[in-house]
Amino acid sequence: MKGHPSGPLGPPTPPPHYTTEVSRDVHRGTPGPAAAGPGIADGPAKGKARLALAAMLLFPLGVPSVVCGHLALHRTAKGEASIDMVDARVIAWFGLAMGYMMTALFLFMALIYFDVIL
Repeated sequence: MKGHPSGPLGPPTPPPHYTTEVSRDVHRGTPGPAAAGPGIADGPAKGKARLALAAMLLFPLGVPSVVCGHLALHRTAKGEASIDMVDARVIAWFGLAMGYMMTALFLFMALIYFDVIL
């Protein structure tokens, strides 16, 4: 039996993002990681990872986590993220959800403290 187990013609070709011949980066008009110089991760997507990470780390404070999470998701939705920043959306959603939950908890505790409820 000749060839690769996946087909008679040999192994399948890998997707373009797994090879060094990546298409041009749309944000800067320069080639991807195969070129000399800065790579894709050095582009504008770097700030969104910081906002998403800030949303995740600031969730005990509540409101700052919500603000950072919304900013990170907004910038990601505008298309400023590269392939390397796909996980930034998951981190931003986590920080956003936890921030809303902590804000609700703080409000509930404030209502109990000031004898408004219970």
